[in-house]
Amino acid sequence: MKLMYMKTQKNKKKSNINIPTIHNINDYNVLLLNIPDSDIIHIHAIIENGHIHETKETSGISHLLEHVLVNSWDQCKSFPCLKILYEKGIHCNANSGIDYTQYYVTLTKENLNEMLDYIITITTKAEIKQKYINSEIHPIINELKEYDNNPENKLLDLIHQNIYCNEGGKNLSNCKLQIENLKNIKKQDLIQHYNEHYTPEKTTFFVLGNIKKKEIINTMTKLLPQNSVSACSSKVMPCFSNSLESNILYNKWENSKIASCKIIYKTKDVLNYVDEIHLNFTLLCLQHVLFHKLRYKKKYVYFLKCDFNIGLCGTIIEIYYNCASKNIKKCNNSIIQTINKYKNGYFTKKIINSCKKIYIIDHSKKNHNNIDRIIAFYLNQYLRDKNKLINHKDVKNIILKIKNTEIQNIIRQYLNNEVIAYQSNKKM
Repeated sequence: MKLMYMKTQKNKKKSNINIPTIHNINDYNVLLLNIPDSDIIHIHAIIENGHIHETKETSGISHLLEHVLVNSWDQCKSFPCLKILYEKGIHCNANSGIDYTQYYVTLTKENLNEMLDYIITITTKAEIKQKYINSEIHPIINELKEYDNNPENKLLDLIHQNIYCNEGGKNLSNCKLQIENLKNIKKQDLIQHYNEHYTPEKTTFFVLGNIKKKEIINTMTKLLPQNSVSACSSKVMPCFSNSLESNILYNKWENSKIASCKIIYKTKDVLNYVDEIHLNFTLLCLQHVLFHKLRYKKKYVYFLKCDFNIGLCGTIIEIYYNCASKNIKKCNNSIIQTINKYKNGYFTKKIINSCKKIYIIDHSKKNHNNIDRIIAFYLNQYLRDKNKLINHKDVKNIILKIKNTEIQNIIRQYLNNEVIAYQSNKKM
């Protein structure tokens, strides 16, 4: 019994300290998390730069720059960096989105210093060369054509053109425009965009795995530029449109046997992580009710999902599902009626308790052992509130304490003025 007790205490202590430490190194934000039993190390860089920082003429420049920077390391002279790193046994990738661009490598310990140099070089002091631009143009065109060939992208483009007010957001899914712009974006445009947006206050590094923090700090202090000067403000202009000609958006989908539908809510509020947990739990309860109502009682749908995204622009909430075209209006009315019901009433105790269990199980299953989820868990917190990070135990405690009145307040505050977007072979 004594041995079991000691083991439990050791595990408890380990989980309590398993929160990243926050550092400022040469004015750059750095998170470090030691995971002693990990066989791998992950180095992640995230930059506040994406489509919302673009104009109609530069739409797609963040995506092109992401591809170019992946190769902008002096050890990738003869072949693309993806090939060089793969042959070293290192996993490398990057992605750009509406408001952030990310670069990351996963490696074993012997490549640590080399990969710190790689990630820091491409995100803080890259030399952008024409040959890198030339080599990435066709892969990007092929990628954009693949997106554009997906029928769902037509609906996304319609939504983005209407819910955003700035040019970058509007053209987030405008693949044809971005392909056309690739012909006109020059090397100097990329250099200027890089210097304006890849600045210390907009850049965060996260290193986690079986690491020695002092050694990481010393290495990064030597590698990171000193006395970097920002070329522009990091403030984001308003993103969302306050007025729409219609709150119903329709895209004709020829020969489709089923309709794809979204009910969208938006707010300029950038929720902190505790508020995100409350929103996430509220949507889980709502999804539970809507799914069973529309799938089993009404027999309208097979699938229904409530989801959200929080970024620099604010928060977008979506309820999306597929159904027969003849049932679109019935589904939408049923969903909106249900939401209005819970603005004035409460979920049953049975629903609340079951959703709390499901939330805790899903959170534990997704976040404890999956390195990508661990990164997202802490970065999402840090990017919105740089003062404090919470751990997985804190999440569980927050969920267990959620009350029906708090859920009702979330619904009342954020599920208003819906936009209905759908595509099918005919209008509803």
